[in-house]
Amino acid sequence: MDYALLDATFYRDGELQGRAMKEVPHPFVEETMQLFQQKAPEERTKVTFIHFNHTNPLLWDETAGKAVRERGFSIAAEGLQLAL
Repeated sequence: MDYALLDATFYRDGELQGRAMKEVPHPFVEETMQLFQQKAPEERTKVTFIHFNHTNPLLWDETAGKAVRERGFSIAAEGLQLAL
């Protein structure tokens, strides 16, 4: 693969206060990173997280974004263009 654009609706469990996260069938960014962590760094850089819920700290918390990038993953931003 050249790119893997993966759902990042929620960063971790507990983002929806008063609602069981099991009722919302989306993988957490934390879970996805765990699944791909054993892949080679050049494979992890192909993973770009997209589609963020307003509760996802990747939208507003630079510490969360830094943690994702330090693990070798990318975070999409509006206007992202990928060469094919």
